[in-house]
Amino acid sequence: MRRKLSASSVLALLLTVVIVASTFATSPFRFRELRDVCTLSGGDHGFGYLVFKVRVRELGTSGANYFRIRSRVQYKDPDGNGWFTLKAWDWVYSNPFPNNSNDHSFELRRRFDPDGTPDASAHRMWMRVQVWSISSGLLSEKIMTGQTCVTGLP
Repeated sequence: MRRKLSASSVLALLLTVVIVASTFATSPFRFRELRDVCTLSGGDHGFGYLVFKVRVRELGTSGANYFRIRSRVQYKDPDGNGWFTLKAWDWVYSNPFPNNSNDHSFELRRRFDPDGTPDASAHRMWMRVQVWSISSGLLSEKIMTGQTCVTGLP
């Protein structure tokens, strides 16, 4: 049996799409992955390397005054029991900036060279990217995860 959508259902659906689209369009923060590399040869130990680079941008007046990024390298055990932190870096902070109409951005690049440890079947890079206001605290946050790089020994 064929069903027809009522006018109110169509209107509600369109309104939802417009609200969601306008929310994404008006956000003053942009998070972008700039580089995500997995190489299985070369590197410091001959087992390849991972490179992950991200950028966060603030567009215009948003209340933001600085960015910070925390990153880590994670490994997956051979049994597939999940991801575990192998190396964690401290927070890296941008220079503070005024809350004005200028755009501001901050980038961070990390590289990791696996040493061939047989208890790690794969590696990946992970970054927690945050936008902060000196007066209001945390304004926005995004977890950015690089590709899974199968770097374990056969």
